[in-house]
Parts: sequence; structure tokens; C-alpha cells
Amino acid sequence: VCSSDLEERVDLRGMLRRMIGHPVKDAQSYKKRDALKDIDATSPPILIIHGGQDKQVGIHQAYVLEDALKQRGTQIDTFYQLAEGPVPRPVAMRLAIQRILHWMKEIEELQK
Repeated sequence: VCSSDLEERVDLRGMLRRMIGHPVKDAQSYKKRDALKDIDATSPPILIIHGGQDKQVGIHQAYVLEDALKQRGTQIDTFYQLAEGPVPRPVAMRLAIQRILHWMKEIEELQK
């Protein structure tokens, strides 16, 4: 959970404070939950898939994640569907699944 989550999702502030604590007073609790701290260049490859019309988790969050992973030297790839929301429509879902399968095959080939 990063500070932008609290700024962006006013509806989640209460729940996050109940579960994790106050973002300033309990900053260590938030840092402890940050998954990025455990990811580096030796981590497995990561594929980020995100819809550009997702209102729950804005696409800029995916861009921030992408940049953070690149800075850590993590092997990443992305598949952004800018016209899709959090759940792609059937045609877009098929494209996403095809992309996942293609990506998995690429990774398998690279690791042979």
C-alpha cells in the first residue's frame, strides 16, 4: 500500500486504517506490507496486465509498478488494454489469455 493508494481511494482509508493503522503514525506497518521490498533482479519474471478504464486501481498504479520493477532489474513484461476495465470483455479476455500463454512459453524457452 503506497501513499497514492490513500490519496486516490478515499473509500478505502477507513478500512486501511483499521487493518494497518494510520499511514503516518504506523508507517512501519505500511512499509512491512510493501511487496516491492522483496523483489529484485533475482525474482521470477513478472507479467503486468491492466485495463486502462479500471476505476478501482488506476492504470497509473501499473505504470508505477512497472517503473519500480525495472529499477530493481526485474525481468518484466506488460500487457495494457487501455479500453478495458478491471474485467476485460470477452474478446479482450481472449487476447489477454493468449498474451499470458505466449508470455509463459517465452519464459520457458528462455530458461532452457
